[in-house]
Amino acid sequence: MPTITRNSVPQIIPEILERAVRGAFKGAKALYGSSAAIVRPGLPSNKGGEKVQVPYFNTLGEWEDLAEDAELQLADLTTDEDESSVIRTGKAFSITDWARLATDPDSDPYVEASRQLVEGAMRRWDKALIDSALTSPLFLDVYNASTPRTLDYDLTVDGQELWGDEMRSAALLITHSKQKANLLKQKDSQGRPLFTDMNTGSVQTIAGTGLVISDRCPVEFPTITATGTTPPTVTVTGYNTRAINKLRLEITTAGARGTAVFRYSFDGGQTWIIGTITAATIELLFDGTKTGLTVNFAAGNYAVDNVYVGTPKYTSIIALPASLVIWLNSAPKVEEDRIILRDKTVVAVNAYFAAHRYRRSAAGGTRTGVALLKHN
Repeated sequence: MPTITRNSVPQIIPEILERAVRGAFKGAKALYGSSAAIVRPGLPSNKGGEKVQVPYFNTLGEWEDLAEDAELQLADLTTDEDESSVIRTGKAFSITDWARLATDPDSDPYVEASRQLVEGAMRRWDKALIDSALTSPLFLDVYNASTPRTLDYDLTVDGQELWGDEMRSAALLITHSKQKANLLKQKDSQGRPLFTDMNTGSVQTIAGTGLVISDRCPVEFPTITATGTTPPTVTVTGYNTRAINKLRLEITTAGARGTAVFRYSFDGGQTWIIGTITAATIELLFDGTKTGLTVNFAAGNYAVDNVYVGTPKYTSIIALPASLVIWLNSAPKVEEDRIILRDKTVVAVNAYFAAHRYRRSAAGGTRTGVALLKHN
């Protein structure tokens, strides 16, 4: 019978893992590898919550026309700074001695750990960049509860027109998975699909812009349609960044606010979260975690036939090249500790970064390089 010793199975040595992670992070990309975001090293901070200044050049303005012998007005090329918060992010994992014994001795735990850590970091960067993009003051709102307008080719073109004559080729269009489904359903007068989902290994495009699907694009429910016997007013505030695009609330036990009970569904009524007592405000949960949506119940008497249905509002993002930046400090720090009472090793990886939307596009324009499309 063969003898298995601890030396015959993979061990996690933090110094080696840190070197492997450093190497893997050199090739890390942000926002799906598009040119919309820059990955920049040299963040001068390693403290979460600290503010850092993001410098950029101001514009020189338009050229002047002058008469012969007239002097040009002197313009200074100055710099300005925006402020962003440093985010501490990380991941801790453990491997028990029992798991080590079950591991293929020929496998490389450093390659696998580095791969998963870098993928997780890039997902976190993308979330932070999308959150930063959503602060853009440049937007087009065509949402209409009675005459819905979803994302299509024309709306994408209209969104690009927000830059006027400063428009350059957009790098990326990020939208919710539900909107991709709407695109695939659009057909011409002959019944042929206008948008073909072809798995060619390259990014799909619409109106010349790379298309990426992300359910981190927010979904709101600004319009709530109420039915039943004299239904009191119910509103929903906030937004969610999950694959939630349907909302239905039903009163199941009649009574005044604080006594009446309701149930709610995120899939149009196929599955329910039941037994919630009404209150002035209720945070909606999905799989036990907060969704970012809050239901506001007006004072009044609720009847068992009161039903509330939300009409979703989506936000899609158009980004020009180099309109966003991920600013990183040095490569992630890897540390290890031993929990002898549980016979396992714990590894913790910490990193610091700042995500930022530039106030104006890198192409020398006067407007920010991110535009938001708000639609059904």
